[in-house]
Amino acid sequence: MVDLERRYAFVNATYCEMFGVTAGIVGQRVVDVLDAQYEHQIRPYLNRALAGERVTFEARRRTPTGTRNFTVSYEPTKRDAAVVMVVVVVTDVTELKQSEQALAESEHRFREMMENLELISMTLDRSGVVTFCNDYLLRLTGWDRDDVIGHDWFDRFIPAEDHAVKKLFLEHIQRETVPPHHENPIKTRAGDLQDIAWNNTVLRDSNGAVVGTASIGEDVTARKLAEQKIREQLDELLRWQEVMLNREDRVILLKTEVNDVLGRQGQPPRYEVPIDS
Repeated sequence: MVDLERRYAFVNATYCEMFGVTAGIVGQRVVDVLDAQYEHQIRPYLNRALAGERVTFEARRRTPTGTRNFTVSYEPTKRDAAVVMVVVVVTDVTELKQSEQALAESEHRFREMMENLELISMTLDRSGVVTFCNDYLLRLTGWDRDDVIGHDWFDRFIPAEDHAVKKLFLEHIQRETVPPHHENPIKTRAGDLQDIAWNNTVLRDSNGAVVGTASIGEDVTARKLAEQKIREQLDELLRWQEVMLNREDRVILLKTEVNDVLGRQGQPPRYEVPIDS
């Protein structure tokens, strides 16, 4: 606690341990205990609290265990509508700050990786609105980022005849799952279709609740066109094989008939014909 003269009126054992002081600071001025930190970190907020305002702020201070991060709250205590004391609550948030920083760095690395992939990378929220996409998707489809971020993925990219895809997405989100792999076409700004092979996963918040999906997609249009061309060529070869086999059978039958006629006339056969024919 701090009184109107900005002197410590009370400190508990936790405060003393946290800052490496003793209960002997009671009665001393805050400025004398906190020295240089007082002017730029403490005084402005303490003045506001002494004027009757609830104040919360963050501060960094060197302690016996190293530099730590704190959240400081000033709660004015009043008597007859006048402030008589300020209750000070200090919370060490160093580990929380470190976790937040580690998470931010992890998210930055993840986003950087997604941005640099020569594959489609994107995230959707629970309703199917695009929350992130990389440049590769924009180059592939011809859209600008402002045309994609914040817009419904299914309205923008899924062909009208595949409207059931969004229904399936929403059903999976309700079950908090998503198909890990699937293929479907997407439409470009020009109206062309590109076949995409997807790898999907759900995104969860810190409480484990599903907040959306993350997907990486490979453009397999050229591969599928090549596969289709190979299938067509194979079908053509099979048709020619059937035609040639039928032609050979007719030739053998004709040679056999000629040999039969010659045989009935007492003449030797003219053609060699396979025995099994």
